[in-house]
This record gives sequence, C-alpha cells and structure tokens, in this order.
Amino acid sequence: MKEISTPNHPKPVPNDPLIRKLAILSQLAVFKDIVPGYRIRELTEKEAAEKVSQMVAHLRDWEQGLVAAYQSYLRCLEKELKGNLVCSASPVLTAFSPK
Repeated sequence: MKEISTPNHPKPVPNDPLIRKLAILSQLAVFKDIVPGYRIRELTEKEAAEKVSQMVAHLRDWEQGLVAAYQSYLRCLEKELKGNLVCSASPVLTAFSPK
C-alpha cells in the first residue's frame, strides 16, 4: 500500500516504506507461527452448504478469515516485491525463512 487512510482520516496519506517493511515482517512472523501447523483451505461449495453446529460455523468463519488474510498478505507481498521495495530488507527476511 503506497497510501493509507482510516475512518478518522479519509484523505489518503503516503505510507512510509520502512513502516511497510516492518508491517510485512510482523505479518510474516504471525503467519510463520500459525500457518504451518494449521492446515486449512477454502471450503468447497458442498462443504459450505452443509448444516453444522454454531460452534463449527464460528470456527469455519474464523478459518476462512485466516485464509483470506493470508491470501491478501501474499498478494501485498507480491506487489511489494514487484516494486522492489522489500528486496533491501532481504537479510532480515532470511532470518524468518523456514528451516
């Protein structure tokens, strides 16, 4: 995101590249902890149409939100890499790479 806005400040303001890098690294740390041990995927249409308990429905909603957030993170990361912004942080990124 080159510019950001909030409900309190609807006019977009430039986003600092360092802040973007730190945000990407923060998200990386969270996803690195969650994603490998939490195998989830998007529900099929058949699975989504099934009747399930309220507890399972809440869990599925949370899981689908996690999938959507991870996909959004990957798209954002791809855009940043295409813009060559994150490449200067590559020594830091290698510290977070899976072993």
